Amino acid sequence: MSDVLFIFPTDNAEYHLGIATLSAVLKREGFSVALLMIDFRHDQETIDAELLAKVQTEKPSLIAVSAMSFYWTMMDPWLHRMKGLSDAPIIVGGWQPTLAPDETIQHACVDYICLGEGEFAMLELVQSLKTGNDTTQIENIWTTTTGELKKNKLRSPIPDLDVLPTPDYDLFEFADVMKRHQMRILGELGGPFQTASHMVGRGCAYQCTYCCNHAFQQAYGLSAKPFIRRRSVPVAMKDLEEIVTRYKPEWLELWDEDLTLDRQWLQNFSVEYPRSIGLPFSICAHPHNAQGDKFEILAKAGCRLVMMGIECGNEEYRKTYLRRNISNQKIMNAFALARENGIMTLSFNMFGLPFETADQIRETLSLNEQIEPDYFLIFVYNPLTGTKLATQAKDAGLLEGIKLSNYGYSGSGGGNIKGVDDDTFQQLHTEAIALQQRLDELRKQRYPENMNWGPSLPPGSEQLSQIQSLLGN
Repeated sequence: MSDVLFIFPTDNAEYHLGIATLSAVLKREGFSVALLMIDFRHDQETIDAELLAKVQTEKPSLIAVSAMSFYWTMMDPWLHRMKGLSDAPIIVGGWQPTLAPDETIQHACVDYICLGEGEFAMLELVQSLKTGNDTTQIENIWTTTTGELKKNKLRSPIPDLDVLPTPDYDLFEFADVMKRHQMRILGELGGPFQTASHMVGRGCAYQCTYCCNHAFQQAYGLSAKPFIRRRSVPVAMKDLEEIVTRYKPEWLELWDEDLTLDRQWLQNFSVEYPRSIGLPFSICAHPHNAQGDKFEILAKAGCRLVMMGIECGNEEYRKTYLRRNISNQKIMNAFALARENGIMTLSFNMFGLPFETADQIRETLSLNEQIEPDYFLIFVYNPLTGTKLATQAKDAGLLEGIKLSNYGYSGSGGGNIKGVDDDTFQQLHTEAIALQQRLDELRKQRYPENMNWGPSLPPGSEQLSQIQSLLGN
C-alpha cells in the first residue's frame, strides 16, 4: 500500500522534477510513494489497464495527478477511470490548477487541487488524511470534500530552497530515463551523450506574456525579485554529485529559466562545478541578461551550450505582444559573446503567434540567419490558459474550436490562432526547415568531428576517459 500514488501524464517518458521533489519531502517524513507514468499517446484501453494494475497493486490513500494545460481535456476519461477504481481522493497539482483553478476544481472527479508550490501543502494534506484531521484549512489547497468549495489562500513561496531534500530521482528509474534522453543534437561531435536534467532554482525575472511564469507570479501577488530563488552553491553541488555518482551521466542540462541572473552565484558556481562535477553542461539564458563577462564565467565552469529565446524577429511585435523589450542588436550580441567564449548556441523561436504576419515570421528567419545559432528550433505557439497572450487571443475570438492538446512543429497545431492562412504558413515552415539545414551545415564546418571538445574532469578519471572516448579524443 502507498500513501500517495502520483500520476504523471507525459509523451516523452522522462521525469518530473516537481514530483521528484514532492516525493522526497514525503519520504523524508516516512510516507510511502508510488508513481505511474501515463503515455497519452497510448489508446484508452492500454491506459485503463495500466491504471487498473497500478491502483490494485498500490491501494493508495491519495491519488495525486500532475496536470499541464495542454493535457487537461484529454485527462477527463483517466480521471473518471481512477475514481471508479479507488475510493482514494484525487488531488490535481501543477500548472493547470495554478493557472485555471476554478475550471480544475469543478471537475466531478477532483476532490482537491494544489495551487503553486506544493511541497509543504501536500505534506500537510497527507499528514491530515493519515491522522483523520481536517483537510479543509490547508494553505494552497482548494477542496470540495464537504460538498462546498473551500478556497484557501496561498502560502508564500519557499524562501530558502536549501530546506528541500535532493529530489527523488529513483522514483522515475532515472538511469533508464537518461538512456532515453540523450544530447543527440551534439551527435556529430561524438555523442549522443547520456544526459541528466536538473534545476538549481525557481522563478523567472521576466514577464513574457506567452509563458506561465508571469501568471504564476500574479497568482502569488509577487514581483520577480522574491520569486527568483536558488539553492546555495554547496547544496546545488550536493544534488549534482548525487546524480553523477548514482547515474553516471555524460552531460548535464540545467533547465533554470536563466542561470545567468545572479552574477555572484554564477561566479561561485563556476569555481565549484569543475572541482566537484566537471561534466560538460548546457543552460538556458535570457539574451537581455546574458551579457558582459557571464559567458566567460560559464566557459570556465565547463558550459558547452547555451539556449536562448528569440521567439520573434520583429522588435515591435516582441515588445507589444510578447513583452520582450529587447533589441535585435542586443540579442545578436548575446549569441556572439557565447561564440567568442567557445560556447555553442541554440535559439528558441515561435511561429503562428496571434496577430503575427508573414513578414514578421520572415523577420524571425532573417534574424536567425544573421545570428547563425548552432541549433535553430521552431515551435508552433500554444495558448496557455491564464496567460496574457492567450487571454488576448481569446478576447479577439482566435481560440474558438482550438484544442490545446493539438501542438507540434507544423501548421496543423496553430489552428486559427495564427495571422496567416494555412498555405502561407506551410510555405514559411518550409523556409524555416531550409534555414535549419543551412545552419546545420555551418555548424558542422565550425565544429569538425575531431575537435577536442571534452569536459573539464580531473585527468585520469574514469568518467573523463569514457567521455573522451565518445568524443573521439
